[in-house]
Amino acid sequence: MMRGLIITILFISLFSCGETQEIQFRSMVIHTLQPEVLHEWYTQHLGFEPIQKQSLYRDDFTIHFKSPEELLPDAPDYRHGFFKVGFQTDEFDDLFESLQQGKVEFVGDIFRDHNLSRRSFVVKDPDGNRLQFFENKSQSGLQPYFLALLTPSIGEAEKWYQMRFPVMRTHNLDLREKKIYIRLLEGEDFAIEIIENNDRVSPRTLGPGFHQLEVGGIGTPFEEDKDGNSIISNL
Repeated sequence: MMRGLIITILFISLFSCGETQEIQFRSMVIHTLQPEVLHEWYTQHLGFEPIQKQSLYRDDFTIHFKSPEELLPDAPDYRHGFFKVGFQTDEFDDLFESLQQGKVEFVGDIFRDHNLSRRSFVVKDPDGNRLQFFENKSQSGLQPYFLALLTPSIGEAEKWYQMRFPVMRTHNLDLREKKIYIRLLEGEDFAIEIIENNDRVSPRTLGPGFHQLEVGGIGTPFEEDKDGNSIISNL
């Protein structure tokens, strides 16, 4: 009887380990003083469609534009940790060419991300928010995939995300000669880049406008990460 119980427990454990959580980035909020400009930019260059006066939608992902005063009435100049979001797309080369023709501001050229095994490029929207695009030929449309943020403590932030997101691999990208510490957490359908902020890498120099990210597919509910960034987990 004991042997049968042990076999049953092992079977359940193996089955549980084989299950994978499918993470979905469902929406984000961008704070801006020029919502009409960003509304037009994301519509024209990335194919989002208006669903409300200050909201856009594409491929099951929603972008909301809000003024800083709407978000934080007492501190409209507040800067938080988000500074880049990224998407996978099977339209990689066509999108790159289209953005070039549209005179969008690029941060460098196409490069190969060897850690994530994907080609990638980075652009800025009119507010200077960084958007990164990754090639994935099996991914239809534009799929939210990547989040980059700053933290005062790389170790604590790394542990917080590892405990809540189904991370498969962790890449150490530290630039120790410059005292810049970076972790790249890779999951089946997402990647999170965490950088320890210092005098060289700070919210002020990056000028982020990303305020909130809503994530689905995580069993643990939360409304912010350990640094107070507004990351909302919904089942």
